[in-house]
Amino acid sequence: MKKGKYRILAIDDDKIIRDLALDLLTNYGYEVVTASSGTEAISLLKKSPFDLILCDINMPGQTGFDVFKEVKSFTPDVKFIFISAFDNQGNINKGMEMGAKAFIGKPFDSDELLDVIENTLKD
Repeated sequence: MKKGKYRILAIDDDKIIRDLALDLLTNYGYEVVTASSGTEAISLLKKSPFDLILCDINMPGQTGFDVFKEVKSFTPDVKFIFISAFDNQGNINKGMEMGAKAFIGKPFDSDELLDVIENTLKD
């Protein structure tokens, strides 16, 4: 699989998580853009397409679930993975019922993140 052709948008209000995702995924060959809020992410998505979105659930303003609903209204084919430090079963179930492809708890293992992304992009 040629990873360089895939564009990923990583949305998280935590700069450390955004930077970690950016460094890890860029080093693995993906094109990565980060956003610190749902509003910033929506703006980026309206300007150019992405293949996959990694999105925190608990953020100030719009939650990850809010972002998911808005994004899917104008970009229904984008693949979506939720990430959250609050990996309770209710959040996992809600995200999957909404149509997310996966859920990753924080802090995440780099190998797990890469595996989930690669499998999601193959799907």
